[in-house]
Parts: sequence; C-alpha cells; structure tokens
Amino acid sequence: MNDFGDFVLTGAKFEIPTFKGGVSAIGVRNGRVVWLGDQAAVPVELRREDLAGGVVRPGYIDCHLHLVWYGTQRLRQVDLTGSATLSEAMDRLREGVARRAAGRSGTAPVIGYGLNDELVAERRLVSRAELDGLSSARPILVQRICGHIAVGNSAAIGLLDEAGRRAGDEVTGRYEESAAMRLLTAVGGAGPGAGGVFDMELAEEAILEGCRVLLSQGITAVGTMLDTIEEFAAYERLHARGQLPIRVSVMPPMRNLESVSARGIKQGTGDEWLRWGPMKMFADGTLGARTALMSFDYADAEGQRGTAVMRREEMLARAAEAAKRGFGVVIHAIGDLALDHALDAVEAAHAAGGAGLLHRIEHVAVARDEQIARMAELGVMAGVQPQFVTSDPWTPERLGKNATWAYRFGDLVSAGVPMGLSSDAPIERIDSGACLRAAIEGHAWRDARQNLANDVAQTAYTTGSARLIGMTDVCGDIAIGRTADFVWHGESGGQRVWVGGREVSL
Repeated sequence: MNDFGDFVLTGAKFEIPTFKGGVSAIGVRNGRVVWLGDQAAVPVELRREDLAGGVVRPGYIDCHLHLVWYGTQRLRQVDLTGSATLSEAMDRLREGVARRAAGRSGTAPVIGYGLNDELVAERRLVSRAELDGLSSARPILVQRICGHIAVGNSAAIGLLDEAGRRAGDEVTGRYEESAAMRLLTAVGGAGPGAGGVFDMELAEEAILEGCRVLLSQGITAVGTMLDTIEEFAAYERLHARGQLPIRVSVMPPMRNLESVSARGIKQGTGDEWLRWGPMKMFADGTLGARTALMSFDYADAEGQRGTAVMRREEMLARAAEAAKRGFGVVIHAIGDLALDHALDAVEAAHAAGGAGLLHRIEHVAVARDEQIARMAELGVMAGVQPQFVTSDPWTPERLGKNATWAYRFGDLVSAGVPMGLSSDAPIERIDSGACLRAAIEGHAWRDARQNLANDVAQTAYTTGSARLIGMTDVCGDIAIGRTADFVWHGESGGQRVWVGGREVSL
C-alpha cells in the first residue's frame, strides 16, 4: 500500500471537529496530511482537485467486528437476515441446498445466519424437524442473529459426539452458547479453522471480501476479534504483500495470552496498518438468547438470570495476568451483573500494573447509574453497537422496569466514558448510515435522551473508535502529520475513499 498520491483537495465542506479555524483545502504528500487551511495559501506545490461540493470527513472506524467470520459468511453461507417469516427463511435455505446439490460442493453443509426469532411473524427459530424437511442427509444449521444459538438438522447433530449431542436439546435441535459453537464447528462452519486444518486461502479471501464492504461504507479502519489465533497470519500475509486495504487492530482470545506473549508481543505491537489490541474475554451471553447475566429475573422468563460464561474469579485472575504481560482487556458484558464482573476484572488489571493499558467493555447493553460512574472513574472505554437498539425493539418486554438501563449512550457520554461505535458484524450489517441513524435517532421504545447529537455520533465513529482500537496516533482525525484517511460524500450521493492518501477503487 505504498502507491501514495500527492494532491490538494478543494471545493468541498471539510468537517474536521478537532481543527480550530476554517478549512478550504487539504494537502497530502506521501500518504500524510501536510496542509489544512485556506486553499489560497497552500505552501506546497501539489496537484489540485476541485471536488465541486460535497463533504469530506475522516474515515469511519468500526471498533468491534469479526472480519474473517463476516467475510466467510458472505462467501459460503446463506443470509437469513431480514426474513419476515420462517417460510421466507426456509425458502432461502432451500435455495442454498439446491445450489450445493447442483454445484461442485456436492454434499457440503448448508449454514444459514442472521435469523432473528423476535422479528419473524412466528416469533421462534426453526426446528430440527423443519430442517430435516429440507434434507435429513445433508448437514443444515441455522444460527440466530446473535451467534449464540444454533439449530441443526439430524445430519448436523449426528456429527457431534455423545457429550456434544447431550449439551443441547436433541429434540428441537437447539444448542446455546458453547454448545452452539461445538455444533457449528462440527458441521465445518466455524470459519477457515473448521475441521482442525486452517484454510489460509479462505481466510485471506474472507478478509478482502469484508474489506470491500467496509470501504464501500466509508470505513477505513477496524478493531476485529481474532476468533482463532491462526487468523492473524492471514492479516500478516496480506500486509506483507501490500494487499491489506484498511487499517486493522486485532483483539486475540484470552486463551492465547501465553503463546502470544511468548513471541514478545504486547498491546500496541505492530505498525500503522496492523497492530495488536487488548485480550478478549466473555462475561456472559446475549439478551436475545436470555443468556446475558443479570442481577434480576428476566421480565418474560421468571427465574432466569442468564449465564456466566467465565467465573468472576477466573476473569480477575486472567485480567491481572494479561496486564502483567502488557495487554489490556476487552470484555463482552451485556447484562448488568456481567458488567459488575467485568469492571472488577479491570480493577484487577489496574492493581497488577495495567492502569495505563487500553481496557474496554463491549456492548454495555444494561448498565446501572453507579456502574456508568465506575466506568468513568476507571477510565474504561465502551464499545457500543447502535443497531442493537433498532434490532431489539422487544427489550422492554425482556427487561421490564429495568429497560431504562438499556443502551444508555447519552448517559455514557455525559459521564465522560470514552465511546466508539461498531457493528459487531456479522451480528449486524456493515452499514455506516444505519449505524449513525441508530445512534442519533434511536427507537421509539428507548428514552430519546439516550440518542446522540450528530456531531457526537460522528466523533464517536472516528476519533472515539480510533481510541478504542489503539490507533489515535494514526487515524480517526484529519490533522497535519496524520495518515490521509478520509471520505468524500457527494451532494448527489456519490462517494470517494482515500486510505493513506491512496484513493480506493469502489
């Protein structure tokens, strides 16, 4: 990625929140911004281009997604997102079965993703029997939109060992949390590492497919989870060949702390294109699956309070060990009790010498007043997904009187908690417009005070997200000396994207 352009852009509105004063020109040389100010006073001789209107902003940054998983789904699976009925979802799966039968993939499994049981007319997931109606011989699996529940047909469940089969409901074919992942892995749908042999070619192809969508949305950098540690080699290979088209900060699974640390890697190791972020842990599950860990009963499921994916004592010990090895923590916490445990873990990391490291809580879906204050006091950052607000209109039904604790973006900002925006793709679509609309407009079920002003949302999606992925020295802003990562939005809907001064072909 070294074929930089040297140029001056003029003729647009330049929205640069951190620059004090008017801007009518941006000068770029060797991939970096060298001039901001009056177009009549540009002190460098560079090729000039008049954009003839429109707006130039910093490139957006999606601070939390699963890039290889997302790309793999697009390449090899059946998209059930937006299905209004189970009949529609089944029709899409039926088409997937037919494509496999007619194509070179022969008896390959069919995997559907993105089904939202709360939004289909029947208000339920498909069943084992219904999937058997499509085929009882070919493995078929459907993932709920959250990724924490999977339903398999008889052929898919038959690939599990006895313990694996008993971990879920064999009658309905429904498997949750770790049992769902075992089922997904068994049918070969857990990504390039399925089957025990990592498919490097597929991983690279998936990354590039995901990047193509990201760039089309004006997103020029991401923080991505490494669902398996082997994925990092795919990013390295693309980067070494100059083919990594966006900036990437990776968050490895906590189970790989020792092996990563043994290689001399710490948080921040890397360069302007590819670097290491904090270690990922899970405190609980999801609201949709009722596995988010709460301090209270679910309003629509008396006696249920969710699931602790990792014991609190283990979380504290692992966070402290990560800090000693130079890594912060990024902790998935959706329920309020999970948030308590996650904040305890951050405190343990601080006590172990990690107060200056990057610590994040992902989702922060349900938070009490004192927890938001504690986040601000600890300096812990919040990675939030605005599209969850619009995807989860059933939240008041699920949380009852405690629904006022859900998705408190406005309160987090008011308390001074650093915030970044993201999609958590493939859980939600990579769609920068939808992300911003959800952050700014919210949904009828939620108090409008939790909506963000446009400038606050724009900042969270740029400089805020850059802070969360540990790249504030590189991107998230248009400033002299920074890399030239920005997007032009035309008045008639057109778009152009530059990453490191190089215009990307969309």
